[in-house]
Amino acid sequence: MNYELFHDITFNVLYGCIALLVFVILERAVYLIYIGWRMQSLRAIIDRKDTDPDIHSIKWADPASVALVSYAQLIKKALRDFLWANMSSS
Repeated sequence: MNYELFHDITFNVLYGCIALLVFVILERAVYLIYIGWRMQSLRAIIDRKDTDPDIHSIKWADPASVALVSYAQLIKKALRDFLWANMSSS
């Protein structure tokens, strides 16, 4: 058996796994920094004191923005249904 060849193959696979691990760590770090920046922007939109937050103008596709817009639409529908039910029963 050629142990030197197997030794070289083993270390090449090890280096490949290390490279893949470093890539995944860096990619996740960049993504989390990006999402953190988006969260700060969402907080600025929600916390505006001078006007109502314009949630429906958010066109971002990250999970937090999509969830916020979905939640705002759900509240709007629930309020509309509640007001409609109260107006028709009066």
